[in-house]
Amino acid sequence: MVLTDKAGAGAKSFLIIQLSVFGSIGCGMLFETVNLLLEERYGLAIAISIFSTFFVLIAARILIRISKSEHILLAADSLQLVSRKMGMNTMKEYEYDSILNLCYVGKGAHMTENGLNTWATVQRSNMVVDDGDIAFYYKGKLVRFGIGATIWDIEELSALIEEKSSGRVSIAGLPEEIGEDEWKVA
Repeated sequence: MVLTDKAGAGAKSFLIIQLSVFGSIGCGMLFETVNLLLEERYGLAIAISIFSTFFVLIAARILIRISKSEHILLAADSLQLVSRKMGMNTMKEYEYDSILNLCYVGKGAHMTENGLNTWATVQRSNMVVDDGDIAFYYKGKLVRFGIGATIWDIEELSALIEEKSSGRVSIAGLPEEIGEDEWKVA
């Protein structure tokens, strides 16, 4: 099951705009650094090269966010998360018996080891969360995934996980009812 296809379309286009702005500023500053070096103005060239490096690193981080995607594979005894960043795949396997507090934390929510921070769950934002909207503890470490996933995808995933794990694991904290203001088109 492909839970997320990179960031949402709106977030992705915003990230592309950011990438072009930061990338062009960084590249422009690099060209200016070369120009200053040719003019033998070394102090200013060093200062501008430091700033250009900063902008190029921001652009690289944005490019990584744009290219990130996740896939979830459900087996009879484990959940596997396959992440793809910049063409590199990483796969991590989590046995159902060792998964604790699998829950929907929502956008911008935080999770404690004792469970979900409910105050943060009530708050909603339109940002794409870097770490994901679904979380659980596995052998003492917090694992988050489901970046930009819709609640409908998460509900479907919960049913599939519950089915594959023979009822041992399901996603808690799903909203019982989606408010009218959340699905209405203005």
